[in-house]
Amino acid sequence: MIDITYRHHSIMMDIKDPDECLSRGYRALSKFRLFGNKWEDAKPYFETSANKFKMMNKWSHAGSAYEALAKCNRELKEDIYMAQSLTEAGFCYQRCKNYNDAIIKYTDANEIYVSKGYFSLVAKNQEAIAIIYEEMDELKNCQDYYQKAFDSYDACSQEFHKIKCLEKIAILEIQRELYIDANKSYETLAEECMKSSLLKFTVRKHLLMAGLCSLCCKNFTIDKLKRYDELDPSFSTCREGILLKYISENDDFSEGIKSFDDIQKLTTHQVSLMLKIRRMREQILFT
Repeated sequence: MIDITYRHHSIMMDIKDPDECLSRGYRALSKFRLFGNKWEDAKPYFETSANKFKMMNKWSHAGSAYEALAKCNRELKEDIYMAQSLTEAGFCYQRCKNYNDAIIKYTDANEIYVSKGYFSLVAKNQEAIAIIYEEMDELKNCQDYYQKAFDSYDACSQEFHKIKCLEKIAILEIQRELYIDANKSYETLAEECMKSSLLKFTVRKHLLMAGLCSLCCKNFTIDKLKRYDELDPSFSTCREGILLKYISENDDFSEGIKSFDDIQKLTTHQVSLMLKIRRMREQILFT
């Protein structure tokens, strides 16, 4: 008996041109057959074509081939393979900046993953959509999808990825000047990181950002510092805690920033928040 799978594999190995593989796949679908399954015959051609296009960085062609592969998987009732093919199509469309189709494919794949309970895969696709919206400069949609990814990672207890999503949410809230929300996000980050021995070292950074956001929305009080000290008893004596206290007590805090920056470089987001605080105070002085 001839092994059909081996025969198809041998034929495809001889086909160097992905366009030819794609054509053979469509021809397999168009043939009238009394026996066998045309979708099963076409599937390996589409798969090989898609992978070859992907290796050649022909992203749009690869996306189309993965879509064709997904249709075969749908007809064969292979749901997980269909979701994988749709995800690959989404990735390829994302690479060639065909963002609308990429979002559609990721979303279609997630409908299947959700029904199967594969929440980590759902979260990865939601992160991919968030990145697309960020590239499109649609920050609200971007933040919404990072929040969805956060919830999906939370559902499958992937703490590290969950925290990375929350960091992105906090940064987006700063960019959107939602300082009250950003303050809450950074405080939550600090609380979450305190639970992990691997992430405890980031708590001071998050508390500094939380405090700066609080200063930006004018709701910073001495009680905030006390609360941060309770969360991390070393905060009041570390560089981040000393800097936050200095900024809260001095209208001109340039000397405190210089002392901090000489030892540890300030991040872009820290600098932007400090500039915001300085501008707010200058407006008060000159009004």
